[in-house]
Amino acid sequence: LPDAFGAVAKQFEEDPNKRQTAGEPAAWTRVNLAGEAALAAAVFEGAIGVMQGPIRSRVGYHLVLVEERRPAPSYEEVKGSVREDLVRRESGRFQLSIKADPNIVISAR
Repeated sequence: LPDAFGAVAKQFEEDPNKRQTAGEPAAWTRVNLAGEAALAAAVFEGAIGVMQGPIRSRVGYHLVLVEERRPAPSYEEVKGSVREDLVRRESGRFQLSIKADPNIVISAR
C-alpha cells in the first residue's frame, strides 16, 4: 500500500518541486500541524493502519495513513541538536545582515 500511496501522491501533486517527495513517509509533530485541526486529528487521534481523507489543509489535500506513533524525545535527548540548530540559523541571519549592510565592506585578501 505505501508504494501505491506514493505513486498516487506523485501523480496528483501539481508543484514539480514537491512531486519528488509527495507520498513519502513523514514524521509530524503537533508544532508542524499547528492551525490544522482536521489534519492533526487524523494524525494524532486516527486509527493506526487506516487510510483517512481526503483532508484539506492550507497547502492542499492529504490522505493520511498513520503507521506508528512514537513518544517525543525528552529535552535532555535533543537539547544539543536544538542548540546547534539555533546557533547555525542565527549565524546565517547575521552573515546575511552583514552582506546586506551597505556600510560594511568585505574585502578578499
